[in-house]
Amino acid sequence: MFRSLRSVLVVAAVAAPLYLGTGNTLRAQTGERSRWDQVTLGNSDLGVDVIGWARTRNTGTERRVDEAAWIQLRLFGSSIELERIAATAIRNGSSFFGSAGLRRGEMTVRNDSLSNSGTLSYQSSASVFPSNRYATFYIFGVPITVGVNMGHTGVMNMSLLNWTNSNASVLSGSMDSYAWGWASIGIGVPGLQGGAQVAIQIGHQRFDGVLGAYTNYINTSYLGYSMTPIRLLLRLFLQITFLTGYLNVADATIGERVLDPFMP
Repeated sequence: MFRSLRSVLVVAAVAAPLYLGTGNTLRAQTGERSRWDQVTLGNSDLGVDVIGWARTRNTGTERRVDEAAWIQLRLFGSSIELERIAATAIRNGSSFFGSAGLRRGEMTVRNDSLSNSGTLSYQSSASVFPSNRYATFYIFGVPITVGVNMGHTGVMNMSLLNWTNSNASVLSGSMDSYAWGWASIGIGVPGLQGGAQVAIQIGHQRFDGVLGAYTNYINTSYLGYSMTPIRLLLRLFLQITFLTGYLNVADATIGERVLDPFMP
């Protein structure tokens, strides 16, 4: 979960002082460290939980780093997972394993793994309506079109680096997850209309930076996390065939927070 893919040179610049032991970003960790960040919209009977989580673990043989962001529905004491996006890097002795995945509604949408250095990049969206739903009414002969849709989006841009000679595993890049919805009203018909749209994003989370497991050390000081529980947008739009242009009139966020580093 990190800012668009950083180059190997950037990661190397971060790692070099760590190997030399001159920085204060290393932790001689032999156990497990983790951090949670959670915001609940609503209450225990009916609400939505937005959760960010990261963990580092060093057992002496295995060094592991994980991060995940998910959103779940809270319904009368039960939790129903709506979407989860996660990435992992593991070094066990001289072997390396990296993975990234996306689940939606407790079902796996993407599950990618690497046994060496590589990149995982994708964007996956699911909507309630496969295509945007529109309905057109005529008022005094003028076509008025209303539209609506909603869904979830997960975005992964992750580089997993296996540095065998340095006995290190590093995650670098960005990861986003959020639920969205919109409603519009316009003059015209679908494919040829202009009007106003109200959009909402719920539980937008982003992990960003570099997180690594080295020999007897864990690096978490370059891992940042941001979360916007609610974002509301009011915009004007113009739709011509399959092209749609937008002009934002208002953009408001509620409860926005930034934790950088996420695991100080």
